[in-house]
Amino acid sequence: RCGSSSGGSRLLAALGFSFVLCTASGAIGDGALVLIDQQESVDGGLVIGEVDLTGAAEWCGAPASATEVTAVTDRGGEPVPVQLIRAAFDEPDGRRLAGTLVMRLPAGSDGRLRLQFREPRPTVQNHEWGGQVRLREATITHDAAKQSGFPSRIIFADGKTVEGYHWNDRLFDKARGSYGLIFDPAAKVERLAEGPIGTVVRVTSRYLNSKGAAPPSAPRAVYDWFYVANEPLVWVRATIRQRQVDRWPEIHFLEFN
Repeated sequence: RCGSSSGGSRLLAALGFSFVLCTASGAIGDGALVLIDQQESVDGGLVIGEVDLTGAAEWCGAPASATEVTAVTDRGGEPVPVQLIRAAFDEPDGRRLAGTLVMRLPAGSDGRLRLQFREPRPTVQNHEWGGQVRLREATITHDAAKQSGFPSRIIFADGKTVEGYHWNDRLFDKARGSYGLIFDPAAKVERLAEGPIGTVVRVTSRYLNSKGAAPPSAPRAVYDWFYVANEPLVWVRATIRQRQVDRWPEIHFLEFN
């Protein structure tokens, strides 16, 4: 009934679910049909999974510039909130459409959705942004000049301000010592997206010691901070890459004091 552009279905893990990406035509129109294999009820739930939609977009005839994903239910065409977070270390070259797909399924969903592709809408440029994420419960500040872009200030809705804490995400080896992300003076902060499900802030930083020196493998990390709209929920994903193979006995993630 449906087949993928690579000749078969592709299964992708997604918080206890799996996506089966197929290409199909239907009453709603051509698009990439997504079947969510439900291991448990996903009624009205948030679904997150790693995807590569390049082949699906090509099958749908979408131009290379159509890098924004929309979704509707396969039956009825009800809009479904969806956001695609670009894969870490994947330079946007107009040819690859991969990353983390986040969707909020409607109540009573049967797990059948149809993805479509369109030109991205104009967004606020990062130089006009200011580094703040405003949520219902709090306002969080990401400042590349403070702790290499990790959240450096939290102002809660009641006016209470929390700052002065210390992030300690690092690589550690007893013989070589610690290499932390907050020592990088060239760290980068960017707002990848602000959509119906939430705001995505990406922090890119190198692992350096307190003197600013890197180990020979030159490890670096990309942190994606996904602030879910209207909920006290932040989903954080870290992707680490290094120039050559190097084993680290300890990798510290989201450690602060």
